[in-house]
Amino acid sequence: AGGLGTFCVSALAFLNDRVSKRLNGTITGAFYFFWGIGYSLGPLVLGVVGRSWGWAGGFALAGVLFLVQLAVCLGFWGMEKRCGRSEKAGPV
Repeated sequence: AGGLGTFCVSALAFLNDRVSKRLNGTITGAFYFFWGIGYSLGPLVLGVVGRSWGWAGGFALAGVLFLVQLAVCLGFWGMEKRCGRSEKAGPV
């Protein structure tokens, strides 16, 4: 997934495969929007927090944010099966 300023073409392709054709533009726009926020504000926030809390605190905050992102991703893991949609069903 794209978040916290990381960009993965495979994540964008995965998202486009999971939504209907009419939502491909929407999901791509949302992906780039959140990627852009993380890409531009991430280093700035890390710098401000690093100066205020010390660099160890800034990197600890970044680590916590990555763990939160991981928790969200794991929360959605297997959601298709819980919602009655199989992997072989293809995009909706």
